[in-house]
Amino acid sequence: MPQQPEAKLLKDLTEVPASWRLTTVIDAFLDLAFWKEGHAPSDRAREAVSRRLVELWAAQPAEAEAWLQRCRELYAKELAGKETRQEQLFEALLRHGAAEYGKYGWGHWRFSEAGLLRGAPCGSAAWYLQVSPARDHCRELAERLVEAESPETARKRQKLEEETTERRRLEAELQKSQEEGQELRNRLAVAEAGSRELQERCEQLRQQLKETSAKAAAERSAMLSRMQVLREELKDMHKQRIRELELQQQEARDLVGPTLDETSCGQEPDLAEQLGCFMSDSIFKCDADYYLMGKDLTEVSQVVAADGTILKVAERPETFTATHFVDLHAGGATLRVTPDHPVRVPDARGELDKTLYLPAGQLKKGDSVILDSGEAAELTAVHLTEMECEVLKIVFEPDLPVAVFSSPPCIQSKGHNKKPSTRRAGEWRKEKAVVDPTDRAVSIPDTAVGSERIEMDLC
Repeated sequence: MPQQPEAKLLKDLTEVPASWRLTTVIDAFLDLAFWKEGHAPSDRAREAVSRRLVELWAAQPAEAEAWLQRCRELYAKELAGKETRQEQLFEALLRHGAAEYGKYGWGHWRFSEAGLLRGAPCGSAAWYLQVSPARDHCRELAERLVEAESPETARKRQKLEEETTERRRLEAELQKSQEEGQELRNRLAVAEAGSRELQERCEQLRQQLKETSAKAAAERSAMLSRMQVLREELKDMHKQRIRELELQQQEARDLVGPTLDETSCGQEPDLAEQLGCFMSDSIFKCDADYYLMGKDLTEVSQVVAADGTILKVAERPETFTATHFVDLHAGGATLRVTPDHPVRVPDARGELDKTLYLPAGQLKKGDSVILDSGEAAELTAVHLTEMECEVLKIVFEPDLPVAVFSSPPCIQSKGHNKKPSTRRAGEWRKEKAVVDPTDRAVSIPDTAVGSERIEMDLC
């Protein structure tokens, strides 16, 4: 049984709790029986427990006989041959105490109103049987229990207890009646002395109650009216908010609904629909420091997507003639594509977690687009130009956004003027560097087009 904060040592007990049963009192006595005579706290506790045990033994003969019968069954060998009841009681108490000591030890038991709180297992049953204080106290208790079983003694004790209980009850009632009488006399004197004041006060209270009731009724009516007005206002606000949300939802649906790429729905797009409308001079990044123009791509070429994924050119790019093109500018990032070319944009709330696209021809100044860094940027300029130009339709696999560079305009210049050599003209021609016209690699410095590009997808 777990130790409780209010529990005290059993040897410090001065009065047995009234809620303890007969078996609990017997166990408490057998633990205290181990103490020798002369230890004041344990002697006092043992005497209180013995006295209570004798009372319960005489008042509850059925429970007493049931406890002794269980001992006869548990210790049949030890109790066999004990002819007198006193000898049986002595042996039963001693054997039961030894069994309890063998389980929980001695000297550390605690108690509370609920019962006993035994110690941890640490004792020896054989030692308990050999200790003389335990035997002496058990023998003395057996004698007292046998005496308590005498009918005459029991009747006298019961009569004495009843008389004592009745006397205490009458004394308590008398004391209570005297106190109540005195209180009533005091109250009567006060009431007689201040009856007029009480009447006036009662009249004041009635008037205040009437005024308060009228005021409460008026306030309640006003509150109900305000609540009704607020209810109507909330209804109107709710309807207005619903209409606004419906309009926003419809605008968002009109804005991004038709431009959702099939990949945002978890579907694998058909290869024939992955056609990009790029300018013929658009430049694509092939690796860390290698770039190619769109017109130089072949079916075996590979380019780098905006997220770093390597894309494969699925088939040889096709060349077409377009009559319009759009120039998009977002700070230092630029892009030139056909008006129907899809450009990645944030959703209606400005979030980037969804893959949304709009045709380049529908974008206007101030709209947001996604750069190759993954961040959103506002378009600072949008120009639609009507002019025939050559465009490429390119199919990438897988279909992911790519960053496209534009060839920047440049200024012509010459190198350092070197003095002519004295070699012959033939020898000079032999040492000239020969440029391979099939070398299609183009190196694009970052400063040429800025550090950011606009992400594009395929139409």
